[in-house]
Amino acid sequence: MRLQRLMICWSLFLTLGSTFLLAQRLPAFQMSGGKSDPSLVLRGQIGSTYSVLTSTNLADPNGWKLADSVRLTSRVQPWVDRAGFGGKSRYYRALLEGNHPAAAWINDFRLIDHTDRTQSLYYYSKDSASVLLFFDPTCHNLDEVLLGFQALHQTFSDRNIRFWGIARGNGNLRESLRTLARVKQLTFPLMQDQTGILTADCGVQHSGEVVAVRTDTFGVFYQGDIASHPPAGSGNPIPWLANSLNAFLNDQNVAPLRMPAIGCPLELGSSEIPDYAKVIAPILLNRCVHCHSVGNIGSWVMKNYETIQRDADSIKTELVAGRMPPWHADPHYSKFSNDISLSDLEKTKLVAWIEAGAPRGTGPDPLTNSVTTGVDWPLGAPDAILTIPLQSLPEDGLVDYRYINLVNPFKTNVWLKAAVIKPGNRRVVHHALVFASSNPWENLGGLAGYFAGYVPGQDSSFFPDGTAKKLLGGVTLQFQMHYITTGQPETDQTQIGLYLAKSGGTAPRELFTKTSYNPVLSIPPYSPETIVTGLSDFQFAKRSTIYELTPHMHLRGSWFRYELIYPDNTKEVLLSVPRYEFHWQTLYRLSQPKVVPAGTKLRCVGAFDNSELNPENPDPSQSVKFGEQTMDEMFIGYFNYAETP
Repeated sequence: MRLQRLMICWSLFLTLGSTFLLAQRLPAFQMSGGKSDPSLVLRGQIGSTYSVLTSTNLADPNGWKLADSVRLTSRVQPWVDRAGFGGKSRYYRALLEGNHPAAAWINDFRLIDHTDRTQSLYYYSKDSASVLLFFDPTCHNLDEVLLGFQALHQTFSDRNIRFWGIARGNGNLRESLRTLARVKQLTFPLMQDQTGILTADCGVQHSGEVVAVRTDTFGVFYQGDIASHPPAGSGNPIPWLANSLNAFLNDQNVAPLRMPAIGCPLELGSSEIPDYAKVIAPILLNRCVHCHSVGNIGSWVMKNYETIQRDADSIKTELVAGRMPPWHADPHYSKFSNDISLSDLEKTKLVAWIEAGAPRGTGPDPLTNSVTTGVDWPLGAPDAILTIPLQSLPEDGLVDYRYINLVNPFKTNVWLKAAVIKPGNRRVVHHALVFASSNPWENLGGLAGYFAGYVPGQDSSFFPDGTAKKLLGGVTLQFQMHYITTGQPETDQTQIGLYLAKSGGTAPRELFTKTSYNPVLSIPPYSPETIVTGLSDFQFAKRSTIYELTPHMHLRGSWFRYELIYPDNTKEVLLSVPRYEFHWQTLYRLSQPKVVPAGTKLRCVGAFDNSELNPENPDPSQSVKFGEQTMDEMFIGYFNYAETP
């Protein structure tokens, strides 16, 4: 923070037995209390903000450390050194910051809490404030900190203040946080900042430090300890956070603005600056360029260092907010072979490089010679391509599903290793399903499964190793086309590419696409969470292997989970998507396909957010039912499996 001028007055040298006055100008410190209970009073101009610095060695010009930032609400205001005296000599000085210093503000972030729900700071913009407690789960005073925070949560939660606990620690702490919440009876969400990026962005250094954020500007109005804890017999604790929240809610000046915490130091990661050519560019090539390249879905092209440096800040913003890369599976559960998310180490390296100013360094630019372009058929040329007739679409309004029959080019049964749908116009294709039948209701219009499908955000891929789909000779291939309008006349000519499996050798296992679904939806207006379960569980009649999972909802979709219920009634979460994103309807391919015994049931559970806080919500005032259009809703859990001998 820029200091406009420096004024040292009554800069104090304190011991337990004596006080030395060095100057007498405003702003000024003066002593109050006795020798065994010394405290300070800051005198200055009402409305001004002062930085309070301390030192234990007046001869060391670099020894001054920030102790507090205080805005005066009266001409004479008490101030207590949170670190305490402890029998040591200490010097103090006050620096005038100016009457209206710019408040720090917090960028959006997204973390998963101990109940497997996602939490985002900016989502709760209708609240008055949010309070973030950062803590080390191994710190000696953890119980005191959490119980004090819980008491404040109970006091202020009905006053539109949201409380969150954020654990800083490496490794997966989810189960530990669940246990902590249950044993300590905590009623606020506990999350983990596994990378330390959020902790560093908030300027937090010690366990037990809180950051209070107003949600109209997301500016910080108090940061520091929950309360003071003076030595026994030296006075009552000062409830810094409670005082700050009361002042904020009553539209009064908050003072102090900052009261440093003295809990266990938090690990903030390495200060090493990664090299662009050796570290940063390879991360981008591996995780980002396949979308951010010419002709692909990314909104801009990562073609060289200059483009990365230009948008470095927005890269960090998207990363911390959990929007990029677009991968939404909870890593606490299964692992997936098509996972495009960044590892914790990759995140910390990328953010450290951006925070250092995105330096170019030396060496050739790996992006310059490695930029890819979109191709018609990423898996190579298909063995057969079928194209629907040209479809003309109106400027606006709703478009009914269109069913288009095409002739199967194969007269005998064939095995396919892939069936890829390629939209002719991605702007207007909401989804496309292909059925190996001329009767759409044989598969309940897609509710009972499909032969091939396309939804936004889904990449082309071959079927899992050892599997194939059987296409019966002469059967009709029927396209179900769901279009949206864009405000101008549009056309589309979607295609399907068929890839034959190699003949000979071991016969492939037949791959089936089935579902757990619920068409009986009733989502009330303004409901922030309506939980839905599949109308019936899918039961595997034989021993089977599950390969892939694809949840499907529309714009009000909030979260989605696949659960397995084994014959002995034990349960396992196979996939949890704590933040469903309609615009990225991912197919999740298990790294280790799941073999389940006969009689195992697959259950889908999810929720819809029909509140005003959902930025994708078409109209929160409407009661929502199951329907085909985007403003309606669906609840379908697709999965691919094969029976396994």
